[in-house]
Amino acid sequence: LVVPSGALVMAMGPTTAAAAERLGLPAAAIPDASGVDALVEELVARLTTPGTIDPSVGTWLTSASLD
Repeated sequence: LVVPSGALVMAMGPTTAAAAERLGLPAAAIPDASGVDALVEELVARLTTPGTIDPSVGTWLTSASLD
């Protein structure tokens, strides 16, 4: 997998930090026991920061069931 520079990549799961490291990306750090509010706050901050999303490419949000 090759990720273009400037791409916004978000992943969740037990191996997220390892995957980010393999891609040369920083892993997001959500403090333990912060709950969903901290996660949503981090995602919103990254999605609304000017320059993190190229409108010519578009934005895709994908959700997966945790069942």
